[in-house]
Amino acid sequence: MKAPSIAHALLLTFAGMGTLSTQADTPAFQWGLYGAAHVQARDVYKNVQDTNPRHRWYGDLNHLTFEPEIEFTPRLELEAELEVEHGGVGSAMEFDGFEEFGEFEQEVEQGGEVRLEKLQLLYKAPKGIRLSAGFIAVPVGFASTRDLPYQNFTVDKGRTETRVIPGSWRELGVGVGGEIGNWAYQYVLVSALNSEFFRKYNWVASSSARRFEENLTDSWAQALRVDYGSVPEHRTVGFSIYQGNGTGNRQKPGKLVEASGVLIGDLHALWAWNGFHTRALYLRGLLQNADLVGQANSSLAGLASPGGFSSVGKQAEAAYLELGYDFARLWPQDLPDSLVGFVRWDTWDTMKVAPDGGARDPRFREWSWMTGANVQLGADPTQSVILKVHYAQVHSGLDSLRTDHQFAIGFGFQFFPKQGDAENVVF
Repeated sequence: MKAPSIAHALLLTFAGMGTLSTQADTPAFQWGLYGAAHVQARDVYKNVQDTNPRHRWYGDLNHLTFEPEIEFTPRLELEAELEVEHGGVGSAMEFDGFEEFGEFEQEVEQGGEVRLEKLQLLYKAPKGIRLSAGFIAVPVGFASTRDLPYQNFTVDKGRTETRVIPGSWRELGVGVGGEIGNWAYQYVLVSALNSEFFRKYNWVASSSARRFEENLTDSWAQALRVDYGSVPEHRTVGFSIYQGNGTGNRQKPGKLVEASGVLIGDLHALWAWNGFHTRALYLRGLLQNADLVGQANSSLAGLASPGGFSSVGKQAEAAYLELGYDFARLWPQDLPDSLVGFVRWDTWDTMKVAPDGGARDPRFREWSWMTGANVQLGADPTQSVILKVHYAQVHSGLDSLRTDHQFAIGFGFQFFPKQGDAENVVF
């Protein structure tokens, strides 16, 4: 979708909203804080040709996220998320068996692994309408909308969705959202993805425009999310849909002139009742001219070169089903505030349908089942510590690869002085 004039008009409209407030209270400032760390055992491959992996342990301080919020008026807020990843700031040595064919690389991730996850102005208009502008969440799936530690049973969040779409998906844009009865909705107009970074092994997951210092906004995308039920009570079902063209924001547009339209849709459900927790998601993505995207990317050089991974799936798929029960409800005097045992089934396939003239790669078609437990210390989930453990078996579509037996243990915490908008809604 190429509509910079629409985006500029919405931004100008939003900029004037602050003058509509009838109250002149002193601006209020508050901090939120959350983070997580874990150790994990998993199979590690030397490169893409390796079929005899080593089972190794890894430890990681995943992230520490600061969430400042300024309330200029009862209606106008500035919200931000600043995330420090992997316990450090600066460049890091990494080993990537797929991206670099088993080479070491020196990498600086978004200015030294300090990420500005979100920066948005939020205006609460009358009748429950919320207008937002800045770096805002793309409301597709759960990975970008439910990122607090207590909102995920697994030690590593978003393990299914992030195989095919960006995790913590944020883009420059504007949005409108609100509630009508039991219905909640959000529509956003955001910068489109960059098809130079579409890959065989993770479809469009690494293609967010935020890889660069400045974002190209020649091409725009739109996303709509609709939910029915009670979002604060975690009882909701709904759908999301995303549509955009990945060609317009390529840094080297001459290599591809045809459209690389991306269409993503999901069905999702979130339900809590009498200690039971059910979470489910089905996501499907389609890529226009996938064969031409692969051909254009195969000639890229330097850090953008995909090597042998230039072929991109015409369709991708991801799904999971999760069921948990809080055993603390049975023995409230003897157990912590919450003790959830859960089971989960996942599947993902970055090449559900091969590009025209190409073939599916079974290595990137996987499924897994998992079991684990969460212990929450603190009656209010927004001011608590949560301990997590899980065991998973991951099966590959490539018959020559053995089953990966994964084990992970970690903890997370979250502290918000009061429950604001970000903690009360699903997006």
